[in-house]
Amino acid sequence: MQGSPNALERFPGDFYKVEGSPEIAATLERSRVYQGEETSLYLTLTNRGRVTSIEVNEEPARTAPEEVYAAKVELELENARTAAQDVSVSLLVPGSREDAPLEVKRQVAYAGTLREGQVSPRLEFPIEVYENAPPGDYDLLAVVNYSYQWDVAAKPESSRPENPDIFYLYESKSQTLPLKVRVERESGAEFEVLEVNPKDLEVGSTDNVVKVTIENVGDDYAKDLVARLRPESGIYVSVDESPIPLLRPRETAELVYKLDVS
Repeated sequence: MQGSPNALERFPGDFYKVEGSPEIAATLERSRVYQGEETSLYLTLTNRGRVTSIEVNEEPARTAPEEVYAAKVELELENARTAAQDVSVSLLVPGSREDAPLEVKRQVAYAGTLREGQVSPRLEFPIEVYENAPPGDYDLLAVVNYSYQWDVAAKPESSRPENPDIFYLYESKSQTLPLKVRVERESGAEFEVLEVNPKDLEVGSTDNVVKVTIENVGDDYAKDLVARLRPESGIYVSVDESPIPLLRPRETAELVYKLDVS
């Protein structure tokens, strides 16, 4: 309907011409996935629409209280122009299926009504990342469809000045929003504990230094590895992590922790 004649503008009681509409922005909560992973992408939508101009079509007659009231009601209702109604969003992978890095298992989610400035709930899209998807950045498209109030008119009635007839026109709108997702290689690093020293701790002891030797038994290196202890009840960790910058396959490393025993 955009650009077509507006019947309400020639309607007795369309006192204002208002410009503006919803404007939806999309954000991915997580933009990194791994080869062979079955997971979900979560999308949030934000309505950044606003009213950009207000013009007077027809001044209400000051001597006609029904027109003054109808004009006031219309101006209040015009603010709803920026609300997006019946919002749906589709998550698509552009290009051919052969080049796609992943499959979207459910392509459409629904966000209801988004008023100006409102953020949608998290919208879930289950996906499967292909095992052979080359690592790198890929494009996704969020196609958002909704309707919004294009115009409203309040027709004054002298017999009931505080109860004008209200007429609405609605328009449908679609936005295609670009998104990015990064496919990363799943690490092939695996770890095995070779030794724990000491193996026994005294009850009531504090500041016990415990050394754990691990080996990378996988086929991939581990970078910026952080290994944290999650002890049983009664054991407290005062130093709970031991970072390792790099651990190659078949290499070993020693992790050092401090423990208190109740």
